[in-house]
Amino acid sequence: MRLSTGHRGVRGRGVRAILATALAACVVAGCGGESPARDGLNPVPTRTSDASTTEQSPPPDPAEPIAVSDFTVLPTFRCLDETPARTVVTVGWAAPDAAEVSLSLDGQVLAVGLQDTVPYQVPAGGAAGIGAAVVFDCNAADSRTIDVAWAAPGYITTTRTVTVTKEPTDD
Repeated sequence: MRLSTGHRGVRGRGVRAILATALAACVVAGCGGESPARDGLNPVPTRTSDASTTEQSPPPDPAEPIAVSDFTVLPTFRCLDETPARTVVTVGWAAPDAAEVSLSLDGQVLAVGLQDTVPYQVPAGGAAGIGAAVVFDCNAADSRTIDVAWAAPGYITTTRTVTVTKEPTDD
């Protein structure tokens, strides 16, 4: 999907490059262990794993579905002010045991990442959570069905389905 045209696209890449450089500089400056600005501060803890104390989880019961502890989708959507008319619906979840996730819109499996054509999904996090933004044609239908399916070895696939409806407009 082209987010902008002409010089704005170039400017957008420049802004992203500047932000990435600034973020990298901040991280390097803030994480320097010998920086005088860090005098008197506690060191940043690091994660370590001692193999002798790490417990292995028992394998799941083969008949056990993946637990989804949170599944959140707003029930309505509205068109964005752009041409062609599109909308973005945010789908959020927490499925800690999931290894894979698949999203479908009206039965069509969604492509992953920014695309030139809709529909598609933009993931935020992995299969276990946080969720994804689903982008689709706002004028194609007044209601759309989104299916989310989580899978992992040794588990039964878990699916959640939600129908979202277009908000009425004043036009």
